[in-house]
Amino acid sequence: MTTCFLFLESSIETKTVRQEHFWAVRLDDAGDVDLPLAWYPIEEIKSMQMGCQTIAVLPASVASLHRLDLPKLSTRKAREAIPYALEEELAEPVTELHVAFDRETQRDSHYRVVVMNRLRLRAWMHELQALEVAFDVITLDWFAVQSGEACATATDLLVHQNTFIGALSPLLAAQYLTAHPEACVGFTFDDSETSLQQLELSAHEGLYRLFVAKRLLKGRYINLCQGAFQHRTHDKFGSLWYAVCGVLLAAWFVSVLGMNAVALHRLQTKQAGLDQQIAKHYHVFFPEAKQVISPRFRIERLLNQTGAAPQDSFWVLFDALASVVARNPLDIENLRFRDQTLWVSVAAQDFAFLDAFEQKLKKLQVRVKQTQAKTRDNQVAATLELRL
Repeated sequence: MTTCFLFLESSIETKTVRQEHFWAVRLDDAGDVDLPLAWYPIEEIKSMQMGCQTIAVLPASVASLHRLDLPKLSTRKAREAIPYALEEELAEPVTELHVAFDRETQRDSHYRVVVMNRLRLRAWMHELQALEVAFDVITLDWFAVQSGEACATATDLLVHQNTFIGALSPLLAAQYLTAHPEACVGFTFDDSETSLQQLELSAHEGLYRLFVAKRLLKGRYINLCQGAFQHRTHDKFGSLWYAVCGVLLAAWFVSVLGMNAVALHRLQTKQAGLDQQIAKHYHVFFPEAKQVISPRFRIERLLNQTGAAPQDSFWVLFDALASVVARNPLDIENLRFRDQTLWVSVAAQDFAFLDAFEQKLKKLQVRVKQTQAKTRDNQVAATLELRL
């Protein structure tokens, strides 16, 4: 992934007119220049941010840097303790300052701390958001300077020494280098402040912002967007993914509705076919019927034409027959009911089975009379007369 570096000026939050251009450069993962360092308008910066992360770089002069030794604490407890541990070194009230930090190593209790005014940091963030310029990280250009080095920028000298860490104005830089002749390895660049170029520092071809960007790409820096200033990027690329997810969700919802609609149509088609088959068989028994209604209702209505007693007799006999057949299955070939009598034509495996069948009917208070019995195809065919 490529990385876009956006350089902010220390006076951006005091300007009454929004800044329309910024220094910016885009580097690839190897540190090679993908888009050159230049003074870009806002629209071009938005284009160069597509598909890459953006690091906004502030000048170190807007903050103070500190080293601090503390017992090993959790991140939450360290965030609460550090401001008060530095209170005597700070010129402003702790409540008006924002603190960002990290451990120099994960195993010790040495902390690197950046302290800056809350209102100033919030002003930069609001300005970028108002310009619709996305950013993932805000850091300082000082983190591009390694231990024992100094780097001359367009306004200050960045120093990383045991005796001092931070940014010095040209006048203080000259005094510091005079007081510390053994000082560090220093670099000046084509765009460094003129008075800083006159100091006894090594000249370095090119622009200091490109030097800072390449160092930050590979180095370790503190992201100032910590604690109450945590920031989530919502760029166009991310919005596109949200849109794609929304479209996929809508497509899934429509597909579920479509599958359910197809299944419902199939069920309705099957139900219509079953209704046709039921109607076909129903009209065999009730040819005069104009519509399909409950067969039991039709039978009861037919039985009611001769009074309530036949209806009761039929259902009692039919229930008794059904219960015995369920326990002693045999073939029922024909059923006829007339004059409160139910004639049943059955086929049993032998006379003993048929006799046992009759005895079980009699136990249910049914009078059984065998009107006909004969052998047929190794079975016993009989007609039984059932009455209450």
